[in-house]
Amino acid sequence: ASIAADFGYGMAHVYSCYSRVINPSGGRGWHTCDASAGQRDITYSGHKGLLDSQSLSSHADCVSFRVMDSEIESEACIHARARYCYIENTRFNLIEGRTSGGAGIEWHQDSWHLTVKGCSFYGTANNKYLVNATSGLRPTDATVIANSKLVISDCVFDTVGGNIGVSRGASYLAFINNTVIRRDSYATTVPKIQTWLFANGIGIIDNNTFINALGGSNAIVQLSGVSSGKWSFTNNTINGVMLASTAGDLINIPASADDGQTIIIDGNIISLDKIRYFINSSVSTTVTSLSKNTIICDIGFVIVNQGGTTKTMTIDRYVGNVISTTSGNFVNGSTVTKTKDFYNVYSDTV
Repeated sequence: ASIAADFGYGMAHVYSCYSRVINPSGGRGWHTCDASAGQRDITYSGHKGLLDSQSLSSHADCVSFRVMDSEIESEACIHARARYCYIENTRFNLIEGRTSGGAGIEWHQDSWHLTVKGCSFYGTANNKYLVNATSGLRPTDATVIANSKLVISDCVFDTVGGNIGVSRGASYLAFINNTVIRRDSYATTVPKIQTWLFANGIGIIDNNTFINALGGSNAIVQLSGVSSGKWSFTNNTINGVMLASTAGDLINIPASADDGQTIIIDGNIISLDKIRYFINSSVSTTVTSLSKNTIICDIGFVIVNQGGTTKTMTIDRYVGNVISTTSGNFVNGSTVTKTKDFYNVYSDTV
């Protein structure tokens, strides 16, 4: 075990092939435990961190960094910079303090893989990210980019404020079986989940539950990336009421993304009091399938909004959707093309 000194480091691990640290604890230090300088593989289990700044940390020359069965209460919790980072079955109690920066888990630009599984995020995150790149930087090394992988699964995000941001990007990105609950109005233009996919990458957002997820002109998920990225948004459940006065979007593809990405949007169940746009894209996009979705909305919405007169959207398959709304339109803009359109069921006007 180790106790971090006030405003100093606790235990540093260097030049070891394998280390396992059981039940470390610390408070007010800079790092309770710090894996650096040639440390190869290290596991921390049963860690208790209170008000540490980046309570556990790994440096870029650490190969494998694992945190499991731990609990950290802080403004900034884990700095994951090793090549392979695994955070499992850990509870993050986020404390409001910083107005920007910091995160529950900071993923450094030089790391290849980050896996977050079975974790829970609670508290007041303010403007911080729950999972985010350090300083918002993306890797520049081609090998790192080609092998970059992020998997977030079986987690609970139940906070006031805060987003799940991956601005450093990945070539394989999966957000699966998570529960995301919003308890504040969060009336900003920042999406709840921000992503970046490298060229020819694969992004999967599947089987998640979002509660009270929209509002304030923001979106559940923002899909950004380089051309040739392939996305799927499938089998998600989105329900609840909008806590802000204005409705938001389900999926946003911003102007910062490249043309030429594709997306599948199938099998989602959506029940909300108001939606602005189901898909809001500012770049040219191909929706290979928009099928078998159930959308119930008390106030009318637009299914597709295509921004920019030179940008286009092609929907290859628009099949088997069930849509109920008081009023609404299929498309806002004139540059959307549907090829296969059949077996859709409408209630009222779309």
